[in-house]
Amino acid sequence: GRQPQALAGADGAARAARIAAIKAAVPFGPSDEELWAPRVGWEAPLGLQYGEGKPQGRDVSTGAVFTSRLSGKEACAAAARVRARLRERAEARLGELEQVSSFAPEPNKIIVRWKYSDTSSTQVASDSNLVTQGSTIFRLDSSGKICACETTWGMQREALSEMQTFYCSLWFAWAARPPGGSPVSAATSFQGALKLAAWEAGQDNPDLGGQLSRSELDELTDLAFWGAVALATSFVLLFEEIARYIVLS
Repeated sequence: GRQPQALAGADGAARAARIAAIKAAVPFGPSDEELWAPRVGWEAPLGLQYGEGKPQGRDVSTGAVFTSRLSGKEACAAAARVRARLRERAEARLGELEQVSSFAPEPNKIIVRWKYSDTSSTQVASDSNLVTQGSTIFRLDSSGKICACETTWGMQREALSEMQTFYCSLWFAWAARPPGGSPVSAATSFQGALKLAAWEAGQDNPDLGGQLSRSELDELTDLAFWGAVALATSFVLLFEEIARYIVLS
């Protein structure tokens, strides 16, 4: 049989390979299901449902975080879909995802800092200003698999107006939405992205920044969202009635 030292060396090499794959797979983790534990703690600033479990939110100094428990399969699928969306934009030369740094302060804890530069619209701001900065903390179990993924991000708001910040934040939050293509899923995801974008855009507004918590602003954003939906629906019904009247007259 193999000697203990050789076995230990093989295990160490395998662990190093797993860690390298995890570090490279920002912002949400690798698309290899073997690198995920059976159950995963998931944390993100978007209050969206990435798996079967409903996320639980809490206000923090930087806004809010939402935590949920996912299966390894759900976490892997969510991470892969977000990265695929960002890769599609990179291939179209509309943006670039870059790993800034990575380190392991503890044997089972990896911190990766990253940024996403959006180059899709030169009219919003100069390309160098369209930057989302983020970090992801991966926690590993005893077998070296990801048992928790904690991701946060925010716009680099210097030199951006509120509307520019809102636009850029909304796009990235939309890209970071869970998998799923149904109309209901899309509407829910857009609503969640809208809340985060409204929060980020309001941080430099003296009437909002520091005056409202994220959960309070989310409630106001919900009211505005459903008010807009109701208004749009009423216009559709009105136009249908007008068309019917024209046909009958």
